[in-house]
Amino acid sequence: MPKPTKAVQSATLPQYQMSPAFMERFIDAAHSENAEIERSQNAKGIKLVDGSEISADSLDYFLDKKAEMEAEFLSDLTDEIGSTKAVWFCDVIAKDWYDGKGLRNGPRVLDVKLSVREWLVSRLRSGASLGDVVVHPEINCSANPTLSSDEVDKILYVNHRMLIKHVEAWKDVHENAQFISDDDIFLRRGLCLTGPIDTSLPYKEWDYVNSYSIAFSAPEKFAQMTRGGTPAIVNGDLHLFDHRVLFFSPFVPGMAVGQLEFGVIPGRSPEPIKHQGEHGGIQEYVIGERPD
Repeated sequence: MPKPTKAVQSATLPQYQMSPAFMERFIDAAHSENAEIERSQNAKGIKLVDGSEISADSLDYFLDKKAEMEAEFLSDLTDEIGSTKAVWFCDVIAKDWYDGKGLRNGPRVLDVKLSVREWLVSRLRSGASLGDVVVHPEINCSANPTLSSDEVDKILYVNHRMLIKHVEAWKDVHENAQFISDDDIFLRRGLCLTGPIDTSLPYKEWDYVNSYSIAFSAPEKFAQMTRGGTPAIVNGDLHLFDHRVLFFSPFVPGMAVGQLEFGVIPGRSPEPIKHQGEHGGIQEYVIGERPD
């Protein structure tokens, strides 16, 4: 039996099987036996999800419903942690985190990371340390964080509840609505590596808040940001991130939605990671326990 073409190998990766946008790329590549599926190319400026992916994968649901979801998120968050902290948290994420440069490294984002660190310390699996789940566990700050661990729990809970509701609604309008399940929905993170990931070791998150996307075109661009590096995308199915989503850009009042960004915190224990090969110039990895 002949070996599948590179385009077939890419299109059958689990993270792309239910994506009409990726299938369009496959159809374009299938006209030539040796062609690989094309990737979105990096360009200067904010890395936005391609319009073609938004349309083909019905991701415009999250754009069209943004005002409604913002109001729901702020209302639910206010019920859980009070108006002052709810407004403060949304403002930090919408302005300081999204800035991506100076403000993201500023005191308000550091404050949020301190809160996540304290939450994680109190909830790590027995025998685990912060260094087991995050690459950079140290934070050089002794200030008391604005949010308590219980309040971080409540933020995670509001995101979890809203994601269940709105992912189900998005699936209903998806081209593959009859077939798509949560196991087919992935979050992904674009990385520019200095070398391959050592898959013999468990995967650790880089920081206390990490950017993922439900789309693939923006991570493709992030993966290619550094010339001379190794572009890579790390993928995990939606349930891998249960109760680990600190924010989702369509939910946050005033936050630009264009990257369809998730703010993901480290899990309570490290996860296995598997290399899926190079596809269109990008190394693909999948995290979590998944069948081959």
